[in-house]
Amino acid sequence: MKEAVKTYLTQFKKLERNAKILIIAILIGSFFIGVIGQIGYRKLAYKPFPIPSPTSIPTPASISLTSNSAEVETGATFSATIKINSPNQGVEAADFVVLFDPDYLKVATVSSGNFFGVYPVKKTETNSVKISGMANLIDNKIIIPKGEGTVGTITFEALAATESTKISFDKEKTIVASGGKNILGEIGDLMIGIK
Repeated sequence: MKEAVKTYLTQFKKLERNAKILIIAILIGSFFIGVIGQIGYRKLAYKPFPIPSPTSIPTPASISLTSNSAEVETGATFSATIKINSPNQGVEAADFVVLFDPDYLKVATVSSGNFFGVYPVKKTETNSVKISGMANLIDNKIIIPKGEGTVGTITFEALAATESTKISFDKEKTIVASGGKNILGEIGDLMIGIK
């Protein structure tokens, strides 16, 4: 390698002055063109990753049982309302199974709420009520509800006195479905005193 460099230097020294200047100018020009080209390429080729738009994190749906009365007289009727809140996920279908103690309570009526468009099931058993709701089809368009609403109202008759009796959701059978998944989170039960 040293021999090759010596040979090139010897040949360079033999060149005329104008030829030497031309070769040095070509080398310096090539160097600057390479540096400028590399800087330009980096500026043109660099494309920052797009910043994703903020998306809301899916919030689980919550359900609760509410009543205007915390305590009722024996023989009186009162209503327990099933409420749902699904802030940012549409609810395609849901099953609500409400349990109660038949020694103290008896179902008088079950009525549909305003959250779902269709309520295919309203079934009363000795110690439970099942209400099913689903999305509605209007003009060949599926209307999937979300937000807050009332699923239904159960009117109970108080049968016997007790300090408190629980009206609760069956956690294994109550399902709120969105995108094929159960999105049910918080559940609020109800305690009623009977005099």
